[in-house]
Amino acid sequence: MATSADAVSFRRALPSEAGAVRGLIVRSMGHWDRPPGYLEAARELMSLSAEDLRRDDAWVVLVDGAVAGFYRLSRTAETAEIEEFHLEPPMIGRGIGRRMFEHASERGRAMGARWLVWSTDANSLGFYLRMGGEVTGTTPSGLEADEPLVCMRLELGSRWVLLGAPWDCSGTGRGEALAPTALRAAGIGRLVGEDLGDCPIRIRGRDRDLESGVLALADTIQAAEALTAAVEHGMHTRDGRLLVIGGDCSILLGIIPAVRQALGQVGLWFVDGHPDFSDSHASSTGETADLELACVTGDGPAILTGLGGRPPLVEPRDVVIIGHRTRNLDAESQAEVDRLPPAIHQFDADAVLRDPAGTGTLAADALGHTRDAWLHIDLDVLDPASLAAVTYPLSGGPGWDELSAALQAIAASPSLRGVSVADFRPDLDPDGTLALRVVGLVETVLSAGAAD
Repeated sequence: MATSADAVSFRRALPSEAGAVRGLIVRSMGHWDRPPGYLEAARELMSLSAEDLRRDDAWVVLVDGAVAGFYRLSRTAETAEIEEFHLEPPMIGRGIGRRMFEHASERGRAMGARWLVWSTDANSLGFYLRMGGEVTGTTPSGLEADEPLVCMRLELGSRWVLLGAPWDCSGTGRGEALAPTALRAAGIGRLVGEDLGDCPIRIRGRDRDLESGVLALADTIQAAEALTAAVEHGMHTRDGRLLVIGGDCSILLGIIPAVRQALGQVGLWFVDGHPDFSDSHASSTGETADLELACVTGDGPAILTGLGGRPPLVEPRDVVIIGHRTRNLDAESQAEVDRLPPAIHQFDADAVLRDPAGTGTLAADALGHTRDAWLHIDLDVLDPASLAAVTYPLSGGPGWDELSAALQAIAASPSLRGVSVADFRPDLDPDGTLALRVVGLVETVLSAGAAD
């Protein structure tokens, strides 16, 4: 009898569970007909340790809260290898193995592996063939007089789709527009199953519109509409898991209308060193990077707040802002913070520094009422000591490790539908070292997003 999907869940195996897991493996192996002495010999060869569980990607499957199975992946080069994959005997034949295998495949994709590989005996060969496994050869089992194990593999394709958005709202040709190319050169393509290329965006106007107060307004509208169309296409590719690489943070003006059109009411995690909630006329630059969060929540020039139809595109209560600076600000920046609606959930940079993972969990929980949510990361949330290659750096922010811890908790939310990354300046990263760090951060986010 199949087990209800709602009854099945996954969590990471704890190092303290090594002994219990070894017992589960022996019971699972005992489900099948074995030669005399087989289990005793297998038990002696079994070396699963607490360190294995700590080092590798090890998971237990729960059925109605009770441990029902276990698997462990290790990573080498382009492969994720299934080291163990076992169910408690009463759970075999109830569809749980399929759920485990799908979960393991997602984890392999999130690790950036091209292939999932494993070996099996004749008892489980049929199951793995049904899962799409391909036989590649045999290998000794390590047990005397035992039949060789069958080696198998499955080619993995990431569920994520990449879209470049070379958006520079200043119209000056500064470095943000170069980021999609630089991050591809740094290897971001290995994290995705498909690369849709760059959306054709060109902002060159230098005039500030008198009525709206916005710089390069006509080009900005065209860019937003072009990006909306590209995002709509991307969300219908594979299963709609989209990674958009900017460009500056104004890319939200093209992203959120498409996400709202595709998903309806949507939540937004907004990770940024600035709240981007300026009044367009009060902004010293008129750049849309000063006010895109205000616009998507319905506060700003009507020509921008109405890009995706009737405003607001995102209700303020469905927005969580993380990492913005709230101390030692100049007058313009303080006014921007003061304009934030009380309904927006706020976790400033100090909160992230005090407890990165805890703050990330609180931020994730703040959108627990939403079915679908988008994660936007402006890299100027990082302290300049970690990343100075941004247009408007601000001190007092988290480092790479703190930001990673906070983002992992957010990205693990089952509501996550897409991610955007903005404001990297490769022209300020001549040797490409920082581009590699950005790709590593994105990999952490996409990996956490596979854990649901």
